[in-house]
Amino acid sequence: MGVARAQDASLAYEGSVGLASAVSSLVYGPAKVLYAAGGLALSATTLIWTFGDTDVAGPLFTQTVGGDYVVTPSHIIGDRELNFFGS
Repeated sequence: MGVARAQDASLAYEGSVGLASAVSSLVYGPAKVLYAAGGLALSATTLIWTFGDTDVAGPLFTQTVGGDYVVTPSHIIGDRELNFFGS
């Protein structure tokens, strides 16, 4: 009987972590997409105004478009860092 309760607790924990990551992604994901879209537009504009200078537009693109778009259970439990900005 003790093993069954331990398994139930583990299942409840995994379910709650999964639910937390799903709900977090519903808020985080759209915010990240809006930020990335803005960064994409800004880096494209920068590329045009600098006559194709990727030394200026490239880092801007990488910083805004890179990073995580979804919160995973690994982020919730702390195994992996959530990166809003690219590197």
